[in-house]
Amino acid sequence: MSIRLMNVVLGVDMDHLSTTERYVLLVLADSANDDGVTWIPIKGRADKRSIMKKTSLSERAVQNCLRSLETAGHVTRDERPGRGVMYTLHPRTKCTPARNAPVAGENGTCSQSLSGAKPPHEMHPRTKCTGASGAPTPARRAPKPLYKPDSPLEPNGSSPPEGAGGTGSKRNRGSRIPEDWSPPSIADLPPSAKAKASQWPAGAYEAEAEAFHSFWLGESRAGSRKSDWNRAWYNRINEITGRVLRDARAGVKVTAPKSPATAPAGPLRIHDTSRENAGARKIRDGIRKLLGDQVYDQWIAPSRLDVQGDKLTLVAISAFASNYQRDNFANDIARAMHAVLGPDAELRFHHERPPA
Repeated sequence: MSIRLMNVVLGVDMDHLSTTERYVLLVLADSANDDGVTWIPIKGRADKRSIMKKTSLSERAVQNCLRSLETAGHVTRDERPGRGVMYTLHPRTKCTPARNAPVAGENGTCSQSLSGAKPPHEMHPRTKCTGASGAPTPARRAPKPLYKPDSPLEPNGSSPPEGAGGTGSKRNRGSRIPEDWSPPSIADLPPSAKAKASQWPAGAYEAEAEAFHSFWLGESRAGSRKSDWNRAWYNRINEITGRVLRDARAGVKVTAPKSPATAPAGPLRIHDTSRENAGARKIRDGIRKLLGDQVYDQWIAPSRLDVQGDKLTLVAISAFASNYQRDNFANDIARAMHAVLGPDAELRFHHERPPA
């Protein structure tokens, strides 16, 4: 850990960042060396440090924060095959110049490089960042706290309306997915997403879109607010195309969801969970706390939890449900499992059609 780098991160003015983005940036600074370089992974084994373990955020939330920090110019990401990802920190303040620009003062302030390199001798650098001759002495600013002590890590509820407190300069926090959201047709997708979705088997596009909509309706953790939900769906298409095509080659059949007017009015088939042992019931309670009641009832409750020794098998009602559980909830299910069965427990995903 570099104390100097931590002080820089805590001292800069970053009102444009959310609380979680500041938190992730602080974790990166905590693990970086004096040159601002860190190899900390997003996730790791139970006994290995990672950003998820230090922040208690989900993998999706950490990835969103890292993308925002990289876009804002605070972090540079360099993927090294076989070694992992190297992050280089260079937090940018309002007077920080663009990359490769010469160091210069602006409006009576000065910027300091994280590398600590000294300027050439002929520049006669000052020991303090002083203003012009005769200028009034500026007031000393105390470093801003990382987050308000009386506010939670993640904001709950909707953002206040514009003009109702705060300043207009704060960035748009986005909104939750609308109840009536529906995906654009494949023909209207951007070229990259269109090329991928066109390869999906019949019914897969509608089924995946319904699962995407249902997941975000019940999501309440970090990242549940987006500024553009169609763009989030385009990104989802790029992420899952490989899995959708693998399932198609394996013979998995997908049926497009029926509209409410034509959907059958029968009850959903679920697995018999009456024979689950005490360990499985404790794991269920842990998963419910992590995912919330709505997501749990929709995606986990119909499944069966088979616990044998230090192995947990989550048996879903269909191949689609099993794949969705693995892609979206594996980390939370594993956390609940490790809390009951220990850090060396093994998680498996399986699917069986429930009896009629």
